[in-house]
Amino acid sequence: MSNLDTETRRLLTEAQEGIEIAGRPFRSLAERAGIEESEAIDILNDLKGDIIRRFGGVFRSGQLGFKSTLLAASVAEARIRAVAREINKLPGVTHNYRRSHDYNLWFTLTVGPEDSLDQKISKLEEDLDIEILQLPAIKRYKLGVKLDLQDKGKMETKARDAGDKGSGQADEVREARQDIYRPDQLDRNIIALLQEDIELVARPFKVIADSCGCGEDEVLARLKQMKEAGALKRIAPLLYHRRSGYQANGMVVWKMAGSEIDEAGYQLAAFDQVSHCYHRPAYPPDWPFNLYAMTHAKTQAGLEATAEEMAEEIGNKNYQIIYSLEEFKKSSMKYYSFNGRG
Repeated sequence: MSNLDTETRRLLTEAQEGIEIAGRPFRSLAERAGIEESEAIDILNDLKGDIIRRFGGVFRSGQLGFKSTLLAASVAEARIRAVAREINKLPGVTHNYRRSHDYNLWFTLTVGPEDSLDQKISKLEEDLDIEILQLPAIKRYKLGVKLDLQDKGKMETKARDAGDKGSGQADEVREARQDIYRPDQLDRNIIALLQEDIELVARPFKVIADSCGCGEDEVLARLKQMKEAGALKRIAPLLYHRRSGYQANGMVVWKMAGSEIDEAGYQLAAFDQVSHCYHRPAYPPDWPFNLYAMTHAKTQAGLEATAEEMAEEIGNKNYQIIYSLEEFKKSSMKYYSFNGRG
């Protein structure tokens, strides 16, 4: 990371906001970064597989009718890798980590509109002989991180995916709403291509259109509809955090009184170092925590200092830092399979 020049850092920082839904999306991105379009494309291609994990669409599963939740289990250390391998076989599992707590295996599970989360979880418990805590989002205060790579010494996060202080709706509870986006076959094909790496060329949406057997204007119109409906968040690079210089990350969790959660949640969401902040159910006495702040720093000492500062801000020192010790899986959700042209 330290060998990246200023232009590259600026480009990566800007690109995380998402490219424009337009015929030549890298032109406006390059202008924001102060470089030429062709140079921007070359730089981004060079960084794929290095700092850039994937360059594609980021979708809201709830707005597509999918259901998702965070899950945790306490697994004997001797079994944890074998259990993690079995869990990773599920296509709806995108993140799976060993963490520093008795509940040491943490993973996310997403299922389609016709599937039951409860049934999937019960089958996992039976097949793997484990008990699983279901930790769905009750309220979201913040979701979405933009890594500041311009040597400003901080992580910058954006309010674009922060919860609405009035409604308090989270992505995971949107399936209860009636205004989900209902994709037709062309939409599904477009999403299927965007959930992979897009081609980083001058006209990437024309490449998608050619694959789908339709015009570029039709693809652009569909993407704008998805964006308006809230199904598509952005089309952007997803970065390897550790390779980007943020070596320490931990889930800082608090035991909060119910009447205090909202105020504390919005206070934590204001911290630049916090990428995700949620109210989730507690399961006392083994798991009494109900407020989560995923926090990132360049060093463990920096992370611990931030956690202490956050605790002082909300007036609650009853917290723990649950560190990420091992990554078993980190991928993007595959919502649909590509079904050919036309």
